[in-house]
Amino acid sequence: MISLSQFWEEERWFMTYDCDQFYQDCTIENIQSEVNGDSEAELLTADERTFFHGFKHYTDLYEVRKYNNMPHRIRSDTMIFPTRAVTAEGLFRTRYYADVVPTKHVGTYHHYKFEFEDRFEQAYQVGNRKPPEVDQYDMQPFEGTHPSVIRNHIKSAAS
Repeated sequence: MISLSQFWEEERWFMTYDCDQFYQDCTIENIQSEVNGDSEAELLTADERTFFHGFKHYTDLYEVRKYNNMPHRIRSDTMIFPTRAVTAEGLFRTRYYADVVPTKHVGTYHHYKFEFEDRFEQAYQVGNRKPPEVDQYDMQPFEGTHPSVIRNHIKSAAS
């Protein structure tokens, strides 16, 4: 798909994300500022808050990779493996992108991995993915504000 894209050009930005992942409003503003400006960063990072059982409790220990599903600047050596591992291709070895480029932290995002019937298990039928052992994570009460797209469209998140 990348080789067919008319937008895959050096210095442009790209990112992947999951359909159950939503960025805080201020994180979106920070991303826009970086990708539309003269940022020296080549990778933007953020903290993930993972919600397994509704909107009131989360863990920040599930996804510790700060670069997962975040904007990457396209370089001449950028490659994406089917596992969504973004790498920098080298003459003698390939390295993870996050290990070789300047980064900038831009905020947080929320990953809503609710266990709805079969949907939760079905999401892990692709490749070698395994469902998380949800009960192993200490959950913290969430006292902040959910992203506006969630607040505006899901009533239980607003309360």
